[in-house]
Amino acid sequence: MTGRFVYDPASFKGAEHAGWERVAPGYAGAWRLETVLAALYDTTGRQERARRMALVAYRHALRTGCALAENRAGTLLDRLAMGSRRRPRAT
Repeated sequence: MTGRFVYDPASFKGAEHAGWERVAPGYAGAWRLETVLAALYDTTGRQERARRMALVAYRHALRTGCALAENRAGTLLDRLAMGSRRRPRAT
């Protein structure tokens, strides 16, 4: 099984706080996952957590050197910083 990714749920525990570099070193697409997490937090009414995750996503997008990544993550960060206009979903 050399070279294959083996899913280990324990390795993902706390990934949002530890940073994706620890889970998947060198993963340039981490900003995508983090923007999705930020949007999910926002729609569930956890705005402060959403803003923090969007900031992490933006920082990772900057590291990629990709203008599209920077633009998308920055747009989400701006929207969340101004306050979301969405209502939280009922849980």
